[in-house]
Amino acid sequence: MAAVELARRQRPALILMDILMPDMDGLQATRLLGQDPNTRHIPVFGLSGLAMETNRNNALDAGCREFFNKPLDVDRLREAMARVLAEGVPS
Repeated sequence: MAAVELARRQRPALILMDILMPDMDGLQATRLLGQDPNTRHIPVFGLSGLAMETNRNNALDAGCREFFNKPLDVDRLREAMARVLAEGVPS
């Protein structure tokens, strides 16, 4: 919940969200951010060490723009970040 509150206060340009976290998982956190008019515009990239197609689908269903398995393909992550950040904030 602390990360959600931090995102609400600081409104970052992009969030890298680990799917497996203590207390609240990344899917719940992404849903909360998506429900808040002040944070719903922030693109969220889901990250997980569990390379299963259901994890990817669940992350995208929760509102993640992209999904990456760990270990990360850094080049793919950079490309996706550059693309999404170049799009800017939707009106």
